[in-house]
Amino acid sequence: MYKNKILILIFFLIIIVLMAVGYSTFATDFTISGTAEITGEWDVRITNITATQVTEGCDAGTPTFTKDSINFSAKLNKPGD
Repeated sequence: MYKNKILILIFFLIIIVLMAVGYSTFATDFTISGTAEITGEWDVRITNITATQVTEGCDAGTPTFTKDSINFSAKLNKPGD
């Protein structure tokens, strides 16, 4: 009987130690510090554009473009075109 009480006491002491280690592991702050640098080149280009006629009688015109701009004009006949 006395031997069983000692084994139970040792078991609970081991459990308490494991709980203390687990708590201290998860209760600490984990800090990551550092720097990062990103380099790159902004190179967005307009490579192809076409005009389509949606409303009959309107002139969609011919667009002109460079690598970073578009110019176009359209002839609209009435409101809603």
